Amino acid sequence: TASLPQDGTLTYRWDFNGDGSVDDTGRTPTWSYPVEGIYSVILTVTDGNRDDQITKQLTVLGADAAVPTADPGTTWAESDCDNDDGANPSNDNDRYLIYICEDKDSTDNEVDATTNILLDSSASTAGGEQAYLTQWSWDLDTKTDSDEDGIADNDDDASGETFEWTGIAPGEYELLLRVFNDEGFNDSMKFKVYVNYVGIWKDFNQPANTSATGNGQPGETWFEYTVVYDDEAGNTIVRAEFWLTYPIQDSDWVVGGGSEQNRNKLDIYIFNESDDEVWNTSAIPLEQRTAGECSEDNDCLQTSISRSQMRDDRYNDGEWTVKIHNDRYTDVQVVEFRILLTYK
Repeated sequence: TASLPQDGTLTYRWDFNGDGSVDDTGRTPTWSYPVEGIYSVILTVTDGNRDDQITKQLTVLGADAAVPTADPGTTWAESDCDNDDGANPSNDNDRYLIYICEDKDSTDNEVDATTNILLDSSASTAGGEQAYLTQWSWDLDTKTDSDEDGIADNDDDASGETFEWTGIAPGEYELLLRVFNDEGFNDSMKFKVYVNYVGIWKDFNQPANTSATGNGQPGETWFEYTVVYDDEAGNTIVRAEFWLTYPIQDSDWVVGGGSEQNRNKLDIYIFNESDDEVWNTSAIPLEQRTAGECSEDNDCLQTSISRSQMRDDRYNDGEWTVKIHNDRYTDVQVVEFRILLTYK
């Protein structure tokens, strides 16, 4: 029916078994095959002056033929890096939730960790007692047409009942598994993979602010990380979160100084890829720095940036930075700093 023009001037000739003879005519004929097999179906269309022809392969199976079921498996972290409850699946397509948990060295302030994920389709079924699976095909990115055939979600990026997917950065990914059985049937399922990240820096020195001396420097420590908000790719971060714990007072307090002079004050400043300041914690009063399970000897700051701030019409995604800023002229031994990148 898609043949053009559709004004009744075309005639149709159908060869349903490829033997060169016309088996039927008309736009929508019906044909029955007495025997299972693979047949060449040839359609010839003419307008009285010119002919056009197309051939398609048709597989005919018995009524009792088995249909497989694709199942990409499930690896869902029930707890996060602190053994607290993790996110719950939103639907049946949410299959993999992985956490990258890093204890970072104080000399390594860049978040560039990746992980390997074992994709396991062993729960897929062939469809019948005598049937068996013959092929497993993984499309590792349903939004990208890697084989350039015009269809984004049919690429054969990997094969095998199991496949180790390597070098995966924090993010949200849509994949597709397609399985084939010995009777020629196939089934597919799209599914989601989420990779969250938690980086922890402990017991490091935050330099003092010496900029008032003329040759000094502001007390700053910088960290680099990547946030992804890509609607077209379906890879959209939920939030970037930052936790900072530091002592209210430490060992290098000023002898004879007042309580305010000896009071530490660190802050978190967040910048996008263009170095625009997105947010900072400087306005949080000292008495309100008690986020989380905070001891009475410490200040505990927590702040986050939601996905709405990372859209194209706000601050954009990309290579972002965050700094710890020390306003005071004494250094501070930081208890802990965390960066959390949450995609689920």
